[in-house]
Amino acid sequence: EAETMYQIKFETLQAQAGKHGDDLRNTRNEIAEMNRAIQRLQAEIDNIKNQRAKLEAAIAEAEERGELALKDGHAKQEELEAALQRAKQDM
Repeated sequence: EAETMYQIKFETLQAQAGKHGDDLRNTRNEIAEMNRAIQRLQAEIDNIKNQRAKLEAAIAEAEERGELALKDGHAKQEELEAALQRAKQDM
């Protein structure tokens, strides 16, 4: 009778150990899957940061070109106004 009780207890413990082993395996798989998702998201974040940096550089360059074009336009306007004044004086 004692042997039967120990046998039942042993089988119960074996079943529990098997279940815990399965749970552990499933948890490890979930962790590995989450780590892959994290790596994928980090790569995506890095790509987006690079795109942002490129866009900011392009914006800065466009602003600089715009300012230079505006300065050039003002200089030409002043030249034309001076030429107009000279023409008026010559008349």
